[in-house]
Amino acid sequence: MLEVYFSSGMWNTPLESQSGSLVSLTYYALVEQIDGAGRMVGLSGLYRRAWDHPDDGNYWLGWFAVDPRQQRSGLGTLLLRGTASICAAKGGRRLCIETAPGLESALRLYRAEGFRDVNAIPSYWSPGADLAIAYRDLDPAEKNRFGPIAVEEL
Repeated sequence: MLEVYFSSGMWNTPLESQSGSLVSLTYYALVEQIDGAGRMVGLSGLYRRAWDHPDDGNYWLGWFAVDPRQQRSGLGTLLLRGTASICAAKGGRRLCIETAPGLESALRLYRAEGFRDVNAIPSYWSPGADLAIAYRDLDPAEKNRFGPIAVEEL
């Protein structure tokens, strides 16, 4: 079973109904169980921008990180697929990403999982450091990819 922990300012309000901020973000943590103790090995999040229409199905990946000691072990793929599954379960039709082009390992993962580069904003982060944008359409069946997902409030 995939264990997902989340935290946001409005944990009990669905993303689609949150109106208290321009960007309502819910975080998901991938936790590895070792000898009965949990250790966070990855973090991701989903958000919708306040100006997106609720019916458009656009979600954005908010923060995505895997413990450096666990990278290249398949946990990043699991976390990204789990986040996409949660997104599809929320009615998401598209998952979008904003990232820095220099994050090659993350970009390889995103591309391997079907994300398509669509644009870049030059010198967004700093001179010469662009903002890369990518997206992937979601299949509604992805919501069932993992079977039951255990979600616990932090």
